[in-house]
Amino acid sequence: MPIRALFGAVVLIATTVIPMVPAHSTDARKKQPRSPGTQIACTRVGCHPIPRGCRIEIERNWDGLPTGYDAVICPYR
Repeated sequence: MPIRALFGAVVLIATTVIPMVPAHSTDARKKQPRSPGTQIACTRVGCHPIPRGCRIEIERNWDGLPTGYDAVICPYR
């Protein structure tokens, strides 16, 4: 009997809380318009636009295998 009561409590809480969660976040960051030539690099810290004059290469481990991330290469200034 205690398991049924616990299950009933979980179902009751789930049916009252889940409808209150919005389908999408209303305070999500608004998409910023990008210029058509902007490149996006997905590095270990996330995906971001890269500065002008930089290039994207495949990041590799010490043994030469690709890591699955991009490496951003910028010229020395």
